[in-house]
Amino acid sequence: MSLERSIGFTPKFQAGALALLLTDMDFASSVIESLEPSYFDAGEIYIKFLRFVKTLYVKYQSVGLTADMFRNIISRLQASGSLTDGDANGLLTILDLGVQLTPGDKDFIKTNVFEFIKKQTIACAFSDAIESFEKQDYHGSIYRDWE
Repeated sequence: MSLERSIGFTPKFQAGALALLLTDMDFASSVIESLEPSYFDAGEIYIKFLRFVKTLYVKYQSVGLTADMFRNIISRLQASGSLTDGDANGLLTILDLGVQLTPGDKDFIKTNVFEFIKKQTIACAFSDAIESFEKQDYHGSIYRDWE
């Protein structure tokens, strides 16, 4: 199924955006600072993937982090016991899903990633506001940034 026919920002879209961080350095440099773990709601492994890529991106920024490098790092961490088999398989599954994207899907992601960021930012803000309201914390996280 093409991403253009999907409704919303599906797990495939989210996996594609994450994988593009490893396969398209121009894309990565334009969005990596804007992507937050809370934007990824397709599963905990997507959040781990983003955190892992952000950490590695800083380390490998001068040479560029590639999908093959990412696979090798995962293999080494798994072999050393620093990464569970489940997490390693989950990270590789996301990478594989993203690598299998068609050129049209990649263009769709690149065109719509900032819309994804905007919508997820708004969704997170509403969630925080509702949580503060339910706790009757009217000076909660919404106002802390302004003080």
